[in-house]
Amino acid sequence: MTDVLLPLNPCEVLKQTRQNGKQAIKGEHRKLFAQTIQHSIDFEQVAQKWRVKAQLKRVDYLVQSKRKKGWAAVEVHQAKASDVIQKKIDSKNILDKHCPSMSQAINDWFVCIEGDIHHTHKRKINDAGIQTVRNLLTKL
Repeated sequence: MTDVLLPLNPCEVLKQTRQNGKQAIKGEHRKLFAQTIQHSIDFEQVAQKWRVKAQLKRVDYLVQSKRKKGWAAVEVHQAKASDVIQKKIDSKNILDKHCPSMSQAINDWFVCIEGDIHHTHKRKINDAGIQTVRNLLTKL
């Protein structure tokens, strides 16, 4: 097992839902991700298996790239700052509870903005440690 997969060891659900490459990413979102993605996890599917409360917001994907160490959490979303920030908070809390090793392995948080974003929303998102991007073709 490679080092990048070690955070999944104590987490059976993450091991079961991990896919090679971009396979866990929905078809309409795959074009936003670089070909360097080695592993992907549909975090919504994980949350369902963990029976996470529906009112908790969460990011769309956890991905790992050949170009970077660790994992990245990714949301594909129109950027309303409060929603994006809450998704990071709730996702981190979910991972802290169910798989702390994966929570610690996430080095980057991204939101792929599909439309326009007001500069104040972008600043709030960036201040929360989330990078705003149009796609992840060069970031991962």
